[in-house]
Amino acid sequence: METSKSMIHYEKINSMPRSLSNGKSVSMAGIAALGLLIGIVCATAAQATEFTIPRVEIHADQPVIIPLVIDKADALAGIKVVLSYDAKILKYTEARKTEATAGLMHIVNDKNPGRLIIVMAGAKGISGKDLTLMKVVFAAAKSPKTETRTELKVVELQLMNDQLKTIDAKISVQPVRILPAATAN
Repeated sequence: METSKSMIHYEKINSMPRSLSNGKSVSMAGIAALGLLIGIVCATAAQATEFTIPRVEIHADQPVIIPLVIDKADALAGIKVVLSYDAKILKYTEARKTEATAGLMHIVNDKNPGRLIIVMAGAKGISGKDLTLMKVVFAAAKSPKTETRTELKVVELQLMNDQLKTIDAKISVQPVRILPAATAN
């Protein structure tokens, strides 16, 4: 196989050490490693938003109010979250907007027990830290005799700002703990 002059020239350039302003040399591998490090630092600094369903603990005779929380929002104007839950344990009753999302319209599709589709949108986005987007309210489907644990699952999450750009989000879901109904003493 014949090697061209331009290929030899390229290989010589890439294998040559580079000189820094202090007279020390650095290889292309060193430059690549530095570039990778800078990329990692930049990516860490611009961490994704976190969407959280926090731990909830209630007695079976109380409503199960589960907040949907976002740790930071910058012009958040569109939200779609699809949740699945165990319909044998929880019975969906309603979804409540919060003060933070009062300016957004919302629709909740609860036609299929065990699955909720929540969509919120507005022309002007909302901004802030540790915002509760919505409170999803359930009742215990039946009163357990012993502690019952369940978990909502985020099947799909889409967040969009008011410039119609997707907002990346990490999802964190904690369990729901349902204790037997409290008895009067």
